[in-house]
Amino acid sequence: MDSPEGEAASAAPAADERADEAHPDVLVVDDDEKNLKALSALLSELPCRLLLARSGVEALRILMRQDVAVILVDVQMPEMDGLELAEMVRSRVRSRRTPIIFLTAFSRSDQQLRRAYQLGAVDFRRKAVPRLASEGAIRAWHAGCATGEEVWSHAIVLQEEGLGGIARFYGTDLSPASLLRAQRGLLPLERMREYTSAHYRAGGRADFSAYYATDGAGAVVRSFLRRRAAFGRHDLVAAGRLGTFDVVFCRNVLIYFDAPLQERVHALLYDSLRPGGILALGHGEALTKSMRDAYEPLDERTKLFVRLP
Repeated sequence: MDSPEGEAASAAPAADERADEAHPDVLVVDDDEKNLKALSALLSELPCRLLLARSGVEALRILMRQDVAVILVDVQMPEMDGLELAEMVRSRVRSRRTPIIFLTAFSRSDQQLRRAYQLGAVDFRRKAVPRLASEGAIRAWHAGCATGEEVWSHAIVLQEEGLGGIARFYGTDLSPASLLRAQRGLLPLERMREYTSAHYRAGGRADFSAYYATDGAGAVVRSFLRRRAAFGRHDLVAAGRLGTFDVVFCRNVLIYFDAPLQERVHALLYDSLRPGGILALGHGEALTKSMRDAYEPLDERTKLFVRLP
């Protein structure tokens, strides 16, 4: 027969495990190993469990697996800085209320400091996708698609929002060489880290590697995405409309045209959108004066506009 002392001794480890489970998880994000060690030492006496991340992307991967009580994040990090990470944290329902403490923010400009506390900015995933969710089918045109990276990015967003099966993507460009790469779904291997970071910054949920395969020489978009896209040559200035679309992307193309050509292309884009359709322009682009009353802003920061009837 076991003694009471033995029972108490066997129960002690279980009690310790329950105590560990009760301790909150604190996520510390810093690309400098010395800073991580210093913060770990500083926080070691607190009743918490430290989770260390050496980049914004690594931090997002942790947050995809579990919730944390608080996030301590360095503002000045390469690829994805602390402010971009905070935007992604705030964009997720599960982590929207998680406290975020910025580190080294005192060395940034006033504009960047304001940005740290104005994380209500919206993007295509959060603003445009809900408008598309009610559609029975989604047709998207990427004008000036180059080698197709933005097409695949858009396809991934709709896939993760449960709309991939009803979406079809049409990419057009003038360059036969670019279109050939787009048709094959080829991605430069040396830029995959950059693309991975962009995926998580845009609110990506699944591991980015789920959307491409590598063969040692390069990366290839997986076939289930490629089957939803078609690519062809089209001249925005000389050719007519291709059809009617729910979304038209024309980013970083209009900046190369003079004012009369911009007017002509804008008229084509307008005619190609259904009423209520969404136009996406590049960061340095804007609606022409004659088109300002033809759209309402959906998100002026990311240059998303809704075509009026």
